[in-house]
Amino acid sequence: MFTLNPSISCFVFVDTPDEADRLFAALAEGGKALMPIDKYPWSDRYGWVQDRFGVSWQVIAGRRPPGGATIVPCLMFSDAVSGRAEEAMRFYAGALPRGEVESVARYEAGEGPEGTVKHGRFRVAGQEMIAMDSHVSHGIAFTEALSLQVMCRDQAEVDHCWAALSDGGREGPCGWLTDRFGVSWQVVPEGI
Repeated sequence: MFTLNPSISCFVFVDTPDEADRLFAALAEGGKALMPIDKYPWSDRYGWVQDRFGVSWQVIAGRRPPGGATIVPCLMFSDAVSGRAEEAMRFYAGALPRGEVESVARYEAGEGPEGTVKHGRFRVAGQEMIAMDSHVSHGIAFTEALSLQVMCRDQAEVDHCWAALSDGGREGPCGWLTDRFGVSWQVVPEGI
């Protein structure tokens, strides 16, 4: 019913260009390159690939923050939700425990819609996240094919996260909801 697409991808941070080449080649086997592994202004070695299962990965060398995670989910706000990445980062940081917006790099004149998010980093419940606006129409949207799971300590936290994330969105059965941006979430107790 739903098809995976690059609206949600995983950044994979590696230490060297050789590691990036090896990982990109493994992920691309049976899949397809969305941006070929190469040198870009933001990294000496970067590539974006959709693996044979349809999962989207952004492999990047040498850009992991000190003590940062190796794999970080990335939300790309394009088409109908383009220009809403910063709003979403602030929404998630306020809706979920221990949330904060860590950094926002904006498009400058000539790069894209000036002031929108080129690359943003935020954290919710200890999980690093990335968000970006795309001014290019990709013909894709967030779908239930890939959801994010919120593990809650108790019923009070389930109730809080559910109410916050579903505000302006759509509730579903069994702990599933779609937020106001179209991102799907599963809000469940840790003890399940």
